[in-house]
Amino acid sequence: SIELRTDGSGNTITGVAMPAEGLRCAGAACAGAGFSPPDPRGNRILSLIGTALVSDDGSRSATLNGQLLLNGD
Repeated sequence: SIELRTDGSGNTITGVAMPAEGLRCAGAACAGAGFSPPDPRGNRILSLIGTALVSDDGSRSATLNGQLLLNGD
């Protein structure tokens, strides 16, 4: 699973984590993570383009590339 943290408006991603793998990024380190504006139904696209996640000790990493449809319902 992927967990997202956003700013107070919910429009800017401030953190991405894959807790089961112990990987995360925060702030500027989450470059490439973003949302599309919501469509009339509230659906949004989450884009992860070269978003690098690392373990707390820096020994493991993953780069995320892809898009997910986030259902507005």
